[in-house]
Amino acid sequence: MISSQSINIHNMEITDSSSSDEELGNDADNDGNDKRREKRDYEITRSADIYLIDARKEMFSQNCLIEDTIPIIQSLKSIRHAMRKKIWNLDNSLCAIILLGIKTDNPINLKGINVVQPLTFLRADHILKCDELIKKIEESSFEQEYGSSDFSLADAFWLSCKLFLDCAKNLKLNKTIVLFTNDDDPTKKDRNEFDRIISTGQDMLQYHILLNLINLGENFNVGYLFKELIQLSSGDMDYQIPDPPKTLQEIINQISKVHYSKLKFATLPFYITDKFKCMVSVYYLVKKVKPPFKVKLSKATNAYVITRMKYFETETGEVVKKENLITCYTLAGREVAFTMDERLQMKRFIRKELRLMGFKPASTVNLEHYLKPSVFIFPSVDDLDTCTFFMALHRRCMQRQIVPICTFCQRHSTEMHYVALIARPEETDEDNRTLCPPGFHVFFLPAAEDVRDLDEVCAEKNRANPEQVEAAKKLIKKLKFKYKPDMFTNPKLAAHWSAVEALALNLKEPEPFVDTTMPDYDLIKERTKSVAERFASLVFPENYDPETEPKKASAPRSKQTRPQPEVDVEQVESYLKSGQFQRLTNDILKLYLKKVGQGKDISKEKKANLIERACRHLGIPPP
Repeated sequence: MISSQSINIHNMEITDSSSSDEELGNDADNDGNDKRREKRDYEITRSADIYLIDARKEMFSQNCLIEDTIPIIQSLKSIRHAMRKKIWNLDNSLCAIILLGIKTDNPINLKGINVVQPLTFLRADHILKCDELIKKIEESSFEQEYGSSDFSLADAFWLSCKLFLDCAKNLKLNKTIVLFTNDDDPTKKDRNEFDRIISTGQDMLQYHILLNLINLGENFNVGYLFKELIQLSSGDMDYQIPDPPKTLQEIINQISKVHYSKLKFATLPFYITDKFKCMVSVYYLVKKVKPPFKVKLSKATNAYVITRMKYFETETGEVVKKENLITCYTLAGREVAFTMDERLQMKRFIRKELRLMGFKPASTVNLEHYLKPSVFIFPSVDDLDTCTFFMALHRRCMQRQIVPICTFCQRHSTEMHYVALIARPEETDEDNRTLCPPGFHVFFLPAAEDVRDLDEVCAEKNRANPEQVEAAKKLIKKLKFKYKPDMFTNPKLAAHWSAVEALALNLKEPEPFVDTTMPDYDLIKERTKSVAERFASLVFPENYDPETEPKKASAPRSKQTRPQPEVDVEQVESYLKSGQFQRLTNDILKLYLKKVGQGKDISKEKKANLIERACRHLGIPPP
């Protein structure tokens, strides 16, 4: 074994476009491995959406509920927006667009159903197809190309289920069907068709397919068919269908509504004791969107290039094997060295689980303990006993204001954390629809190495008087607003994706975006006018202008006079008499004229004029 003290190691990158990608398993590149591992975890479960659009004549008529345009165009625009966001946030999503009530074009020849975009991974073709359909509708050439036909909604649902199942043979998918229509009775009072549609709802429940209805009709009756269908497909008999959208943004909000079952990150056992456990699912309610991974390409062939790392001993040049590397970690302020075998044993020792350690009062968990964004846990819906125990624990924790303290490891080969489970009640909207179910926030607690040492500052500070403090409180109160994570978009990511989109869609220039991180100064001024003036009068001196930059005090400088060059009068006169004017410069001529009393108004004179003056003074003809 080579010790870390007796070896100096440097690394070198090796590029190989023909070899397969593999993990090096080196803890020296822990961050990169974590990113790749996180990416793989999200590739396990992909989002898949099928958009069903009713394309009959009724969808081409002006609807007073929808602003400025016809329902089918609003449907396509909202789908385009949703696909753009999917490409930005979930680049491995699948999507399909199916038009209903036009000429037949589908794999099994079902009447009146046209698969204009098959269920494939999202790419620029999907957005270009939406743009093409919108253009044809606006130019009134859509009906001429696609025609019209009767269709069965049960066949459309059955085809969607088949497309999902064909893709799900090799992929685990979170499946959603979004239906756009303004017809609340697609069965035309046909009881057989009604029963077939309800039967497809049972199939959706069996195959875990969510159904989302975007009702675009003015007097849309959801109670006849769709309420029962959606309640049956979701398994929630208390589900309330949203009101019809009135604007494009409301349609987008309904499409983008978060289904928490689609955000499941992991499923792990929750050990209460060694003999009793229940299965819980881990969710990310909010997750930071990261820029896409960089891909290295060969200049010659444009093929993918795999980067590998080798380590060399700097003195002998020999290759150092991974098992001979010793890695140091800073733990509780101390450097601790581990060999490769010891690191592997530590990873095997940590199991993927959530284990109860005890209980603490809820008041012991403070905001100052924040380490990183929390996750959310909810019981596995497949086990009734698990749900019963979990909800009993949740109810008791809320009643007694206590938090369970647990150890938490959500993936294999990752570090274990101590966490506090903070109970949160069920969150509903104004229509009593569940936005977030009751569960526990997993609050990560800091370890010793996470606590920073801060230097004490003993400098005296000017303290505000009570009147100034009260004015500041009123100003802050006026500036408060209810924060939501989706209110702000990362401007760097928005600019990046806008540029990529312009290249992919052959746009002349990227679509402009609004930087939502910039404050709205007009709104701030309107809300805080009187309060801000009061605060400024108490804190700042009279006639204070915050936009004026303070003058920087500069140290006094002593004036340094440049030494004046000496001029030899006799030498200058000899040059003038002998005609050697090239030896004389402007400065020498000016000094000479000043010395002989002819220096009036010569500062801006040219050399020829200076020579002429000097020659007249000597009584010789000028050149």
